[in-house]
Amino acid sequence: MENYILSILIFFPLIGIPLILILPARFSGISFWITLIFLTLPLFLTLYIYSIYDPANPIRPFSSEYTDLMLIENAVWIEQFHINYTLGVDGISLSLVILTSVISISGLFITRQVPHKAGFYSLYLLLFTGMTGVFLALDFFLFYVFWELMLFPMYFLIGIWGGERREYAAIKFFLFTLVGSIFMLLVLILFYLFSDINPDPEIRERTLNIVQLAEPGVLQGPFADGLSLMDAGTFRILIWISLFIAFAVKIPVFPLHSWLPVAHVEASTPISVILAGILLKMGIYGILRILLPVLPDQSVLLAPYFLAMAGVINILYGSLNALAQTDLKRLVAFSSIAHMGFALLGISSLNQDGFNGAVFQMFTHGTISAMLFISVGVLYDRVHHRDITRFGGVIHSMPRFSVLAALAFFAGLALPGLSSFVSEALCLFGAFAQHPYYTIAAAAGIILAAAYFLNAFQKIFFGNPDASGIKEDLKLNEFFALLPLAALTLVLGIYPSLFLDTVEKSVFRLSSMFF
Repeated sequence: MENYILSILIFFPLIGIPLILILPARFSGISFWITLIFLTLPLFLTLYIYSIYDPANPIRPFSSEYTDLMLIENAVWIEQFHINYTLGVDGISLSLVILTSVISISGLFITRQVPHKAGFYSLYLLLFTGMTGVFLALDFFLFYVFWELMLFPMYFLIGIWGGERREYAAIKFFLFTLVGSIFMLLVLILFYLFSDINPDPEIRERTLNIVQLAEPGVLQGPFADGLSLMDAGTFRILIWISLFIAFAVKIPVFPLHSWLPVAHVEASTPISVILAGILLKMGIYGILRILLPVLPDQSVLLAPYFLAMAGVINILYGSLNALAQTDLKRLVAFSSIAHMGFALLGISSLNQDGFNGAVFQMFTHGTISAMLFISVGVLYDRVHHRDITRFGGVIHSMPRFSVLAALAFFAGLALPGLSSFVSEALCLFGAFAQHPYYTIAAAAGIILAAAYFLNAFQKIFFGNPDASGIKEDLKLNEFFALLPLAALTLVLGIYPSLFLDTVEKSVFRLSSMFF
């Protein structure tokens, strides 16, 4: 089974879609259990991969530069264009596949009040396939297919099961993501046209294999000689910027961020969980997987401006906007923009500490933001509003919920002993070595995070015990949604090596390309 384990992981949930759609309406409640079954097996497969993943005993499928890839699947897909169906997993992608499985199941437990469940759950399973495919694809064309596949279910999940402005939010999400995809498609075409992995100059063999594209000399033509209007260095810079824009939309990077707050506010709680917990990480992953390895010289040149500066702007802009919010969901949405800024800042260092911090920040922010959005959903389910100023005394009426919500809020402000403290510290350690002034400015985001999270927590959970009017504490399904995320936040805060040891080889390989 190991020869096809990644394909099973990606496509097994699709089997559940026809089973859900053929159910008679009177059995629609079974849709949840079918979805749970078809998401649980991929989780077990992911944990199995984690148990056998051993970067000390590498598999070398394509290049000695990528010695940490395992479970390679490679088959000819479109022979005429040298496009292959190529999958593989390393420490970075493994961590994000684990995150995808955990958050998808947590989000599933809070779908109790979603109407028309057959359609919702079918699209939910399709979305899972797209997300895991992005993290496991090693062919740029296959990566692009999975990247675009996510757009379809997310558009309908927001547009059908969202709030009052759901159509506007869905269209804005679709258009922004589509514009980013156009930039990616342009770069993909250029990579294909000007790649050559055959040492015989008389025979051209094109490739879109991400591993091979990163090898010196594979990109020929204008990548090496330049165009008549510009030299090769300028051409590569334009390609770097184009690919950065494609990934920046998904992160999102200011000023390409405006789709995110409205999408979060209008999306249902489980879709907000997926958006913040997984989709925002795909832009960072694309930078790590494709942009930096394929164009390393341009990454060194442009990192201070497009990564470090963008990271600082995201941190300060997101934090200041979060501080001004009275809608709790908008506050958490803007905090996500800020926390993705720390990942950008870590990447900009191009060193091992910064990369460790960026990858860890993706994972920790995924679990913490999911907890925060679930907490928002729990409160909204009780009172049908998200106005921070209208809450008060929730800790008295919901003591069990308050414990888990407190963990999420304090993890959001990077309290020592919780996972986010380690990830943000590593991002700052790595960035300070290369960009000390940017790092000092970014550190203000930690203070601002404490301000907006503590202010919101105090107004919601303390004060007049009767202000909120809530009578019901945490329900069982809500407890199951929050518990695994809380456990990961605590365990990785106390023992971060459990995560860092897994990604160490992959991060070292990436950082060795630069210093």
